[in-house]
Amino acid sequence: MAKDKWTAPAWLVEFLPLIHNTGGNDVAEMMNGNADPRVNLPLSTLQACVKSQVSLLATLRDRGYLDPSFRDLRELCGHVEDGSHSAVKIFQDDATKSWVVNVERSQYYGNSLAEAIRNAKGS
Repeated sequence: MAKDKWTAPAWLVEFLPLIHNTGGNDVAEMMNGNADPRVNLPLSTLQACVKSQVSLLATLRDRGYLDPSFRDLRELCGHVEDGSHSAVKIFQDDATKSWVVNVERSQYYGNSLAEAIRNAKGS
């Protein structure tokens, strides 16, 4: 039975240009490769480098470090190319444990920080 070929998941596509040591090869080709180091040590090394970078990105994503909500937060704060800015305050309500994002004079709530940011961004 043939093994399914690896393809970049949607969340990873924006990070593909950041992956180095591909030897000019496509990341998917490197992820699908299995060069024998006794036959082609340089290619085997490049494949290992790419696989470790993809693995690191997946771990960071799984632990929440690549959460798209934080890009949304940057936009809420005004880190966009139009020169705008907004005062943003984030806190957790001690009584309800809800997260609150204040943008200027509006408040947005969520059960998690990411949810509160999404609610503010979606307004």
